[in-house]
Amino acid sequence: MTDNRAGLGHRRPTIDLAVTDHDTHRGITVTAVIGLAATAALAAAGLPAANLHGPLHFLGIMDPLCGITRGLFHAGRGQWSAAWRYNPASLLLVGGAVAALLRAAVGLGLRRWVSVAAGGRARTVAMVVGFVLLVALEVNQQAHAALLVRR
Repeated sequence: MTDNRAGLGHRRPTIDLAVTDHDTHRGITVTAVIGLAATAALAAAGLPAANLHGPLHFLGIMDPLCGITRGLFHAGRGQWSAAWRYNPASLLLVGGAVAALLRAAVGLGLRRWVSVAAGGRARTVAMVVGFVLLVALEVNQQAHAALLVRR
């Protein structure tokens, strides 16, 4: 008996890992360089004097990005607990950017680039997990509204 589930609308989990002779994710590398440069500039120059908050912020309604500038400022200075307190995503952004740069360095050195792509059920699971984490971040940021409203 053969398994025909793939033909009946069931999607198989797929995670494709490829090694190529060129960088298929160059945009991620460029974004990582820009992001880490901005984080270093924040750490060196301090927080901007401009008000970067949306109007709902002043009503006490936080969004997942609330505190990200202060979080990146503290992460750039190596103050990990303060960065986490202002926005846990700041550490994920810095860690992801560092990982992207390490990938780029290895790729440049070896002239071989590792690429990962999710498809089928794996992509759906990644999107659901991402959405759940975004909701958790929103709940966390709202729970820290008193800290985030302070300048």
